Amino acid sequence: MKTIIVTVISPDRPGLVQMLSDAIVNHDGSWGQSSMANLAGQFAGILTVSVAEQNLSALSKELNSLAAQGMSVTISESADAISDDLQVVWLEITGHDQPGIVNEVSAACSDLGANLLSLETDVISGSMSGEPMFVASAELQLPQGLDADRVRDALEDLSDDLMVDMALADE
Repeated sequence: MKTIIVTVISPDRPGLVQMLSDAIVNHDGSWGQSSMANLAGQFAGILTVSVAEQNLSALSKELNSLAAQGMSVTISESADAISDDLQVVWLEITGHDQPGIVNEVSAACSDLGANLLSLETDVISGSMSGEPMFVASAELQLPQGLDADRVRDALEDLSDDLMVDMALADE
C-alpha cells in the first residue's frame, strides 16, 4: 500500500467531498486522516489516502481530472512518520488580534526546536469588549530535553496580552 497526501481547493458547493470519495473508492483506495473547511467561500481540504501501488497512477489521473469540475488538486507522496517517542503538548493561545501573531508564535517554536504538528486559528469577537480576539489551538512535538514550561514561557514573553494554556499529551 502507498499513502498519498491530497490537497484540494475549489469554490465551495455541495458534492465536492463525494467527488473525491468516488475517485478514491473507484480505485480501491481508503480515505484516512483529513481536515476540510470553508475558507472565505473556498473549499479547502487535505487528506491521506492509502491505495495499492498498482492503482496509484489511475487514482492520480482521476483526481487530477477533477480540475474540469473546478477543483485544484495536488498529490504528494507521504513522508516517513514523525517519531512518536517525543513529548507532545497542546497549546491554547488567546490574545488581542494583531498582525504577526502566527509569525511570532511559529518563530518562537522553531527557535526552541519544537515541531508544529497542527495549528488551527480564528479571529472572534471578544466576549466582554467585542474587540477582535485571536485564538489558536496548536499541537507541538518537543525535542528531547526541551521542557514544556520553557515553551510556555517563550510564548508568553511574546506579548503582554497573549495568554497561553498548555496541556501535556498524557494529561
